[in-house]
Amino acid sequence: MSNHFSTSDPIKARQEILTSLDKEQNQSEWINVCDCIYRNIPALKEASGRLSNQDIKLSIIGQLGFDSFRSFIESPKEKQGLEWSMNKWNMYKKNYSYICKYPYLRELSLAVSEIQNRVLVFKRFNIDFPDTLEGYQEAIAELERAKEEKKSNTISELKKSLTEANNRLEQQKIAQLRDRDIYQEHHDQRFEEIKALQNKVNELTLKISELTNELSQKDIELAKREAELREFTKRRLQDEAKKKSESKQDNTPQKISWFEHLKGLFFLSKT
Repeated sequence: MSNHFSTSDPIKARQEILTSLDKEQNQSEWINVCDCIYRNIPALKEASGRLSNQDIKLSIIGQLGFDSFRSFIESPKEKQGLEWSMNKWNMYKKNYSYICKYPYLRELSLAVSEIQNRVLVFKRFNIDFPDTLEGYQEAIAELERAKEEKKSNTISELKKSLTEANNRLEQQKIAQLRDRDIYQEHHDQRFEEIKALQNKVNELTLKISELTNELSQKDIELAKREAELREFTKRRLQDEAKKKSESKQDNTPQKISWFEHLKGLFFLSKT
């Protein structure tokens, strides 16, 4: 049995949760929803599965007349429930664990779908979820570079296909001219082949143009993100330097590793 239960007024606690749910559609308000629920029902943090009967009884769930967390979540508001979704809570809870494990994610104001996407993408590329904000920004930048490299390779492949299509087109045109008088019966068939190849050439040319423009735009966005990362790192280093200066005034010496010192010099040199 958990020793943690809410001592707050159950009516006020429920209203606080309802207020947070009213704002959940905003970008990162889902985090506040989880904060609010865990704050008012602390036993949920320790429960590996369902809450025990005693936990329910001692929490606002039991105090409001419910015998399970699900019934509290899904019951109509007029019956003191939240009139919410258990499936949505399970989704929030799963992604909230990353917020708890990596506190820097709060600073990014990410929607729950963005957390889900990042987790899936990192797993797909065999990348461990970064422990720091700097590592996170670097991982995202690396993923963007990988995507752009893949797109660039796609353009190269399309150009190769275009060259091959042009070569086949020329061969068909030459063959048509050479055999026109002798093999008149094949003329219509080859004309259609030439027409299809010409359409393929036009399609590939348009695709290359679109991807080239998109790649150029991504290059601009990537450069902007890298500049933002350098600026963010610069501010962090300045904040750390300020804190160290204040700490020295309090006669509390702090040590910095040679690696962190070199890291700081490196990022400062980039700005």
